Amino acid sequence: MLVNPWFLPRRRGVQMSTPLIVFVDDTIVDVELAEIALAKAGIMPVCVRESSEDGLINCLRHRTPDVIVSDLSLPSFDGLATLRLARSLTPGTPFIIYSGWIDDDRRRAAAALGALGCADKNRPAELVHLVKQALQSAA
Repeated sequence: MLVNPWFLPRRRGVQMSTPLIVFVDDTIVDVELAEIALAKAGIMPVCVRESSEDGLINCLRHRTPDVIVSDLSLPSFDGLATLRLARSLTPGTPFIIYSGWIDDDRRRAAAALGALGCADKNRPAELVHLVKQALQSAA
């Protein structure tokens, strides 16, 4: 369920049973399709969508998500910049690249920066697998 991030409680040091996933994507339909794939797999997260660097900074300063999922191509910045920013603000949060097109160089760069993995938007099962992996490692 996509929600307004300002209505969410602060997460630092607080355990909540519903995972919080921050999607960094400029296309709401892609986030909704990802949310449907997660729900079909039994994962019912609270999803927040940010599409700008300032929005992401605000979001991460106010709460620590369980997982961050980012597109590689955004109008104002890219997924690798998002990964660097997330590492500086929430260093322990699992980060997943979720894009319609991922070349090997960007895949290697994401891994070198500490991304948990990369999932193709045309294969939502890849995202589900990585989100499950992230949530299990955090438990």
